[in-house]
Amino acid sequence: MQQKHMLILILLAAVLIVGCTPTPPATTPEGASTSSGQPPKTSDFLTYEDTTYKIKIDYPRDWKQTENEQTVVAFVSPKTSEDDMFSENLNLIMNDLSGQGLTLDTYTEVVKEQLLKTYDGIIMEESGTATLAGQPAYKVVYTVPSEKTTLKIMQVWIIKDDVSYVITFVADEEAYTDYMGTVQKMLNSFEITGSLTAEEPTTQSSSTKTGEQTQTESQKQQLTATDARFAGNWRIFSERIFYDIGGAGALGTNSGRNLEIKEDGSWNFGDSKGTWSVTPITDQDWKRWDVNSYGPTKKITFTGWNKAAADGPVEEDGGRIDFIWVIYHVEPPLVENAGTVWLKFGK
Repeated sequence: MQQKHMLILILLAAVLIVGCTPTPPATTPEGASTSSGQPPKTSDFLTYEDTTYKIKIDYPRDWKQTENEQTVVAFVSPKTSEDDMFSENLNLIMNDLSGQGLTLDTYTEVVKEQLLKTYDGIIMEESGTATLAGQPAYKVVYTVPSEKTTLKIMQVWIIKDDVSYVITFVADEEAYTDYMGTVQKMLNSFEITGSLTAEEPTTQSSSTKTGEQTQTESQKQQLTATDARFAGNWRIFSERIFYDIGGAGALGTNSGRNLEIKEDGSWNFGDSKGTWSVTPITDQDWKRWDVNSYGPTKKITFTGWNKAAADGPVEEDGGRIDFIWVIYHVEPPLVENAGTVWLKFGK
């Protein structure tokens, strides 16, 4: 889970890095225009599908399909002539928004704010609602001066299951309208083929399992009833992600969002919700968290967190609960690098 502003900077980087990648001139298909502003005419489309990212989209056969660290996938058009200085392209990026409480409207506000701050000379030509993959979406069209030309950029985004999907089309301003038929067909074909996270358990009648610790429903009800002190609104005091490859970074979770823990055994955090319980910490828990025991004897478990489960130590002092920790592992494509997230909450 990346910092909110980092999410947007990645979005902007996809425009610049992919949009400005030079490609060699392609052989002009028979019957195609050779002018710099006219794309080759093609009705031959292929289907790109990624089972990891669970997306599908159609793209012209003569466009080059590429992948890099900034994008899930990008499609780059062939050069229309030797004088063609820019390869029009369309790319997709995705970001995990879990716990940030960002709706389509609030996410849109952040994106538009960052666009205006990032690009000198940006001119917003179009801004409004749209539809993508059968979901409510938002669309912007703007121009940005570059070193050798003026780029015209269209971006469409949606939020589904706390993941943002952003499709960006970048073109030379003079050629932009020539590609609209092709781009619209690509947008219309875009599908989200499944969820990126594990399904939330549909029943609590048997057991709730986190790591190697299994807890029965009767135990959960008993512990929840005797620990009503947990009920209330909790705010984030600290947050970090520790990467599997080494190093750590700020998670940047929206600190203005409260974790609401209810006495009925449910919880809410942003758009996420589920059930919670309190059980004794085991030696296996400390090993799983990769930290030495430092005093806490109880852990709190949140089922449904990030469509799976999360847990962490409960820090108490004289019968008073000072802090609770929420620890869980995340992997690409929800984050750029896999790691373990540690969130510390207090009242």
